[in-house]
Amino acid sequence: MSPESAQSRLASLPKGVTLGQVRAHPAERLPSGNPRFDQLVGGGFPRARLSEVVGSTSSGRTSLAYRLLASTTRRQEMAALVDCRDRFEPRSAEAAGIRLSRLLWVRPRDERETLRCSEILIGTEGLGLVVLDLADGLSPIAAARFATAWPRLARQAAASKVTLVLLSRERLAGSSAALCVVLRGGRPLWPRHVLRDTLFEGIVSRAEVMRLRGEARPEQPIELCS
Repeated sequence: MSPESAQSRLASLPKGVTLGQVRAHPAERLPSGNPRFDQLVGGGFPRARLSEVVGSTSSGRTSLAYRLLASTTRRQEMAALVDCRDRFEPRSAEAAGIRLSRLLWVRPRDERETLRCSEILIGTEGLGLVVLDLADGLSPIAAARFATAWPRLARQAAASKVTLVLLSRERLAGSSAALCVVLRGGRPLWPRHVLRDTLFEGIVSRAEVMRLRGEARPEQPIELCS
């Protein structure tokens, strides 16, 4: 084949394909409802990927999850919460802006059932977001069982186009997570005067990106009000 013929065939390739390579497209993002958090992680949680938010009690982990659920349900997307410690409070959630009519609340009885429920939900048509709240973490036996499950859950999320967000007090998903953010040093935020209907306004914590697949990881943590 002559050089001219080869160049002609290359010129007819679909747009975005060059010498056998397809131009990379930026990953879609699911806004968290917190602009500073979204700026830190490049626009929000990566869609159709597994992400994890790690933090101790009162670190702002749950508040961030409520904002994410509120942001998602307000856009008319369906979401699910796997609440393995039965700590979800519908009244507080509704006050935070979560549209309960678009939220599926699942309360598994144990860690084995938690894993099974997560697998079923990720494969359910019509769900855009699944939040898996492991709260205080896992027992050693359950952690070993989940260790082999994270790669499978990540693949299922990608295939089903479902965003899976894991909440825990310690890192669990490892390299299976496309994004890992650690929240530290949570402290309550109060208004400057008491002439307000609501005194407690949220939790201020330090958010640090520990893993951000495919992008440069921000070097400096930020102060985050959740």
